[in-house]
Amino acid sequence: MRHLTLTITLLLLFATSALAYIGNSNSFKFHRDKCQWVKKMDEVNKVSFNNRKQAIKAGYVPCKVCRP
Repeated sequence: MRHLTLTITLLLLFATSALAYIGNSNSFKFHRDKCQWVKKMDEVNKVSFNNRKQAIKAGYVPCKVCRP
């Protein structure tokens, strides 16, 4: 039973840590949430996307550093 509880907990943690994408409204590039360029971005320029397809549909291009 303890093993099952641990497995369920790990699955829930994995599911809630889904990869997010952050776009820059000035450059129209999007990045993985852990990219070094996201840390340097002004908060007012950050645009969140749920997935890669959504960012591309909005006209953003992938970062050449983090390659989302």
